[in-house]
Amino acid sequence: MNWGKKYFRFFWIISLSLFFHVSNSQIQIPSDLINAKRIYFKADSLSYIGEFAPSDRLFNQAQELFEKEMEFDFYISCLINRAKMKQGLREIQDANELLKIAGDAFLKYDISKKDTLFSNYLNRTGYAHIVHNELDKARLDYMASVKIREELNIADYALSYAYHNLGYIFNLLGDLTSAEKYFNKSIELRMDILNSNDPRLARTYATFGAFLINPAHYSKAKEYLEIARISYVNLYGDDYPELGRIYNNLGIVYFNIGAFAAAENFYLKAIQLMSKYPKRNLNNLSSSYNNLGLIYYEMDSLSTALEWFNKNLALLSKDLPEEQDRAFIKIANTYKKQRPIFGELKKRKYKEIVTRITDLQQELFPKQSLQERQANFSEFYEIYGDELIPVLIAKLDPLKLEFDLISPEA
Repeated sequence: MNWGKKYFRFFWIISLSLFFHVSNSQIQIPSDLINAKRIYFKADSLSYIGEFAPSDRLFNQAQELFEKEMEFDFYISCLINRAKMKQGLREIQDANELLKIAGDAFLKYDISKKDTLFSNYLNRTGYAHIVHNELDKARLDYMASVKIREELNIADYALSYAYHNLGYIFNLLGDLTSAEKYFNKSIELRMDILNSNDPRLARTYATFGAFLINPAHYSKAKEYLEIARISYVNLYGDDYPELGRIYNNLGIVYFNIGAFAAAENFYLKAIQLMSKYPKRNLNNLSSSYNNLGLIYYEMDSLSTALEWFNKNLALLSKDLPEEQDRAFIKIANTYKKQRPIFGELKKRKYKEIVTRITDLQQELFPKQSLQERQANFSEFYEIYGDELIPVLIAKLDPLKLEFDLISPEA
């Protein structure tokens, strides 16, 4: 029986037994099996809202009951879903062990590998390969998953998930044309099957918008990022942490089109939000520090650029030491750019000083001669009055080879 049809058949049987109190003898389903399926659907609903740990515990309970009742397709489904929960909890080794058991169970119980259940399994193994940076293996698993669902003409969220991760993989592999193709497939399908206020759709807009920056499709990138931003604000409010990433990517878009003031504004917003949860946003926070420094670098505000580059270095030194090299390069390049600017400033300052000295020399030694040969004594007597003679006597030293400057007090 088709896995999807069997899933919904049991869903309706359980619904009927709950609402119309159909007895076990009438539908001939053991009580343990009914209980297992109730637990299964409860776990499924918890997984949908991101409650991974309690969902995993319930799937584990259902798994034991399904194995006992020899419902092996549901048993395998529990293993696959538990692996998904473990991946969500970043318990990667446990997830891999569950996938190994599920893979062996397909062979042991002769479960079809041309149905959606095996497609679901491939989606999980594909993600496991991504985690281990085995991108070619991940690509093959997702392609096989897509083939199963497309041949069965099943257009559901699991298919959009496979499309999405194929886009992600091709992006990492540098095949931007294929990446855009699969991201487009994912977003078109999700727009068709999801409600407009579904947070998964907002995340898809955000991811696709971020991707479109790489092939320099800035207008489309800005469009999707703005849709994601509005969706997140409507769903969660202005302080939602994920908005920080969107602001950072909008900053990149505006920076690349030369709108530095708008880019600066978005980077500062991104930093304000992501600084509230620095551990969760290390890479994106580092990116915003770096990108803000780049704006000031391009505007020749090099002291401010250094301030942000050094903030980035401090963050990386503490939490991401393997990424420090790029920060050091930015700082070094900024100092290198500063040097000729400082040299020009020194030249200007030197010129100003020389001009002031020349003017003073001209005033004190007109036409390169002594002052008393040019200026009339009466000019100074008018300024100093009767105090001039005592001051001159006090300062006069005919054998001293230096000049004293005498000026009136303010």
